[in-house]
Amino acid sequence: MTALRDLLVRADFLLGVRGGPWTLVEVVPLPRGDLRLRFVHDEAGPVESMAYGVFGPPRHEGEGDVRRPLRHVVNLPAPDDARARVAEVLARSKAVPRGGWVDLAGPLLDALVPEVAPGSLAAWCATAVRFDPVR
Repeated sequence: MTALRDLLVRADFLLGVRGGPWTLVEVVPLPRGDLRLRFVHDEAGPVESMAYGVFGPPRHEGEGDVRRPLRHVVNLPAPDDARARVAEVLARSKAVPRGGWVDLAGPLLDALVPEVAPGSLAAWCATAVRFDPVR
């Protein structure tokens, strides 16, 4: 199984997923750590959605607090049913495209985070979080 970050950086696996009137056509990691998703809507045509700070650089001493919505979860394993999860989010979405933009990035990324297993937080971390090997 791959990490969620790897899945999003090499998102060819998710391209073409369709749900309701939406089709995911492109996932573009941007230089500052943002993620741009491009969709095609049956009626509105091409639209984009952004997730900011997903792959941001590590915070350095002296920096102020910055938004980092997925910085701590990108090492989680990507779900085996990632395509089905994306299709479900798209099919259930009530998002309305406006001016070439739509708010779909957040719900789509949330759907890719593994569910919390029954039991304690420690049990969930033991099954979901991957730590880099200690050298």
